Amino acid sequence: MEILNTYTLNDKTINVGDKFTIGEEYLLYVNEIFDIDGCVYLATSTNKDVMIIEGVSINRNIVSAELFITKNEHLFNN
Repeated sequence: MEILNTYTLNDKTINVGDKFTIGEEYLLYVNEIFDIDGCVYLATSTNKDVMIIEGVSINRNIVSAELFITKNEHLFNN
């Protein structure tokens, strides 16, 4: 596994620390970007995503960076 600071696909770049506004209530944060065997993933969280499991706060979701960019191109047109 390799930790990355940035990822670019089709001239769309995501950086660790980026924030995206989703609707009127949600902010999506890019917490980590990492490469596992040539596949790049994002660890993301929102201001509304928090679960408590055995007393530990879990608020990260893992998604393919390619899938995130291709399905959310509108977020990059701001």
